[in-house]
Amino acid sequence: MIGQKNNYILQKLGRPTGFSLIELLVVIFIISLISSSVLVSYFNGNNQYSLTQATQILTANIRQAQNKALSGQQQGVSPYGFGVKIVSATQYIIFLNPISDPSNDYDGAISVTIETINLPTGTTISPINQRIFYVPPDPTTYLNNSAGVGPITLTVTAGPLTKNVVAY
Repeated sequence: MIGQKNNYILQKLGRPTGFSLIELLVVIFIISLISSSVLVSYFNGNNQYSLTQATQILTANIRQAQNKALSGQQQGVSPYGFGVKIVSATQYIIFLNPISDPSNDYDGAISVTIETINLPTGTTISPINQRIFYVPPDPTTYLNNSAGVGPITLTVTAGPLTKNVVAY
């Protein structure tokens, strides 16, 4: 019986154990494939989050300017109107005009900047120099200094993804 046990142990020790080089390379390849797909999904998720965040904030800020024009008051003053101006590809402002301005536009000399908004990193807006202006009490909407024209479409981009915000 003891001889049979020793013989069995010797048989087990004599066999090659472990993994071959091919098996290790296959496992490494599979792990790298899974890791790369996770990284791609992560970056796409980041772009999607930034895009959604920037679009929601822009929409809320346009609505904020419209609501301020509906209320007609800002810190006890009855302004002529409120607006949003796309200053650059990464920045826009919410402003009010305290007096009647025939251009219904942001004028650095008379307009008051309520808030300057910077888009999240990697997010851009186009086209630039677009203006949405609301005159109380209705409010009348002026798009690029004209009332009653068609809508303005603002495109927000994050990486390869885009979303549109349409203002009427």
